[in-house]
Amino acid sequence: MSLLEGELANIIGDALVSADIPYDVTIIRLTSGESDPSTPWIPGEPTLTEYTGKGFVDSYSVFERAASSIETGDIKIVLVANTFSIVPNPADEIRARGVIYNVIDVQPDPARATYAVQARR
Repeated sequence: MSLLEGELANIIGDALVSADIPYDVTIIRLTSGESDPSTPWIPGEPTLTEYTGKGFVDSYSVFERAASSIETGDIKIVLVANTFSIVPNPADEIRARGVIYNVIDVQPDPARATYAVQARR
């Protein structure tokens, strides 16, 4: 655990929300359902669960694109960590301003106040 985590992360997250920078963003997660005990070899029906919090869509700089594997159409979605009950992962989707994106990569900042999500349509 970083010395920056905890209280500092909450201060940063609260400051972003108070400044009206982020807006409602939803992480969409598909989870596998429970299988029927009488037929355990058949997987259960998957369910979609939505987690709403705050975030905003940003773009990558030319330097960021050149220094990594970020594709031309990829965008950065910044999520305010303390507004979500889960950490996003590459199996998730994110809905921001009515557009659904696939999560490619997730990078927390050192304080874990935000998650920078590499996303693709």
